[in-house]
Amino acid sequence: MSSFSPSELKTHKKNAQSLGKEYLKALLADFVGYATCFQWDRAKYPNMLPLSSLTEIFTKQLLQTEADFMSRSTAYRKMQDSLEILAGKKDASLATRALFEVVTEEDFVLDSEYLTTLLVVVHKRDYAQWEKTYESLSEFVVPRTSRKVLDEPEGGIFTVTLFKRAVSDFKARAAKNRFMVRNFSFEESQKQRKEMMSLKIQKKEISGILVGWLKAQTRETFMVWIHLKALRLFVESVLRFGLPVNFKALLLQPEKKNSKKLRELLSSLFSHLDMTPAAGDPSEGMDIPSMSSQEYYPYICFKVDINLMES
Repeated sequence: MSSFSPSELKTHKKNAQSLGKEYLKALLADFVGYATCFQWDRAKYPNMLPLSSLTEIFTKQLLQTEADFMSRSTAYRKMQDSLEILAGKKDASLATRALFEVVTEEDFVLDSEYLTTLLVVVHKRDYAQWEKTYESLSEFVVPRTSRKVLDEPEGGIFTVTLFKRAVSDFKARAAKNRFMVRNFSFEESQKQRKEMMSLKIQKKEISGILVGWLKAQTRETFMVWIHLKALRLFVESVLRFGLPVNFKALLLQPEKKNSKKLRELLSSLFSHLDMTPAAGDPSEGMDIPSMSSQEYYPYICFKVDINLMES
């Protein structure tokens, strides 16, 4: 059961989508800025270390991020599951539905030595019959104490107050008239209400922490990814062109419509670096480990895809 109307829910959804797009735009700008101004972080990844040690540092960092994510997301899912269980009880049948958002203290006679209030499930077709007969189901029913606290298409829930000693007899007679007395404790219902409120507060707190952590780790993971791209570029350049190191790394950001033209221009400029017939021609097959034919050019090139809006 939602506290928002369909139009309000639609508005909230649009607002959330708008905020999401704005965040992705800001994140994309951060990614582009970091990539275009990239400098190797020597403090985190000392460039004098052997490749195996650098790889181990990257691996440990990413594995730790993954472990933290699993732990945090598991805690959030458990919180969500607990809320869904309580929410499911609110949408259950009239015989078992949680009523902590329906009934109040004023609906019951509490702390009485002799009187008690029962909740009775009545089918829609039997409303009139209930009003006519509930007082006669037991001589110990308090007159004019029935009140409808919940009305649904299939039926409703009514209160009735009577003497405690007549409860068993009242239940038996009610059942004969197709009225079902619920097993209900107002105190237990209030515990469920407090639990729901507590879970909602905890969920909001955990959600805020998780979102903040995800934002920070998204940027951190992107930085690791760019470092790995740079490392791979260096390694494959050495494997292709040999030692001593004599090459330069550049970052190009062409418009999509000019990508093909840029490829042709680069192949023309650097064709002297590799006289292999297939260089610059992806249609020719190349038997190079860890590299598909479409990736092979007379220069080393890797794509950095950060178009978050299309992902």
